[in-house]
This record gives sequence, C-alpha cells and structure tokens, in this order.
Amino acid sequence: MSIWAPVVAALGSSLLTGGAGFGTIWWQQRKRDKAMALAEISEAYHQLIASSLSFVIRARTLRDAMRSRSGLGEGLQVTLRIRQPLDPLEFHDWLARGFEPMNQAWSQIEVIGSPEAVARATQLLDACADLVGTAGQPGTARGKIATVLKGLEWTAEEQQALQFHVERIVKYRSEFVLIAREQLGRPALGSGLELATDPGPTGGSESAAPENAA
Repeated sequence: MSIWAPVVAALGSSLLTGGAGFGTIWWQQRKRDKAMALAEISEAYHQLIASSLSFVIRARTLRDAMRSRSGLGEGLQVTLRIRQPLDPLEFHDWLARGFEPMNQAWSQIEVIGSPEAVARATQLLDACADLVGTAGQPGTARGKIATVLKGLEWTAEEQQALQFHVERIVKYRSEFVLIAREQLGRPALGSGLELATDPGPTGGSESAAPENAA
C-alpha cells in the first residue's frame, strides 16, 4: 500500500466535509435571501393596497371641504376670525402626505415587482391621480351669484364623475389584490367574498382635512 493512500483518503474526506458544509451555508443563505425578498415585495404590495383606499377617503374629504369652505357664511366667519382663512399650501401638503406612501410603494414595485404587478400598480396610481383631479374641480350646479352666497355645489353629472373614478380605483385595487395574493402564495378568495368596498365619505383621523379647512 502506498504511503500516500491514507493522506489522500483523509484529504478527500476533508474536502467532502467542507463541500457539504459550504453547500449547507449556501442553501441557508439563499433561503434567507428569498425570504427577505418576499418580505420586501409583500410590504410594498400591502402599502399600495392600504394607502390607495385611504386616498379615496382623502379625495372625498377634499370635495367636502370645498363645499363647507365656500359661500358668504365662510367669508363672514373668516372676517370675524371665527375660523382661519384657508391656506392652499397647507391643503396641498395634506394631499401630498396622502399620496406619498402610495408613490413610494409604486416606485418600489417598479423595481422588484413582476411585470403584471407593475402594470396594475401603475393603473391604480393613475386612477388615484384622476380621482383627486376630479374631486378638486369646483361644482357648477349654481350660478356665480348663488355660489358666492351659498357656496359650491355639484351637478348630478359631476357627482357621478366622482363616483366613476372611485369605482375605477376599487376595481384596479381588487385586481392588484388578486395578483399580490397569487405571487405571495396566498390562497384565492372565495367568489362570494368582496375584495374591496367603496369607502364612505369620512374616515379616521389620518384622512381628516387640515383644521383650518374644516
């Protein structure tokens, strides 16, 4: 027997042990990376789903504030200092705070989401932008003099236009929820279970309009 036989056998055993240990470490690291990636995309999906619904409430609050902060009574209360004048910049910042989480989630989905998720997320984001654009349009149900005296009011068609954009968001949000559940390995929802509901005109404290706009 060659003198080198035990050395070669020991060396081979050592290499096999080292290879097995390296393979185990590689597999564990890959598993951790996959779990972290799944958690990252799950958080982005959840943030877009949640913030899009709260944004609907915020957009409706905008229209309610436009109605309540117009007319002769509003001007009188501001003149008597019963209420502060409306600050457009503050209202802009309030709307931006509602849009920012959604925009951040969409940006992240564009980087790490599937092509289908990116397409649906973009549809949802655009629908939210269309909603706030419609909600911020002054109502034309009254003439100029009546608007000055009584405040803004919207025609039935203008109210229907607002509802149309709300329903678009509900539809795109529901479609995005289905994609998210599929990609995250969640079981499909029953056909009789509503994926999303039309939020009411009022919401929690996070969606409340600025104090000087109430």
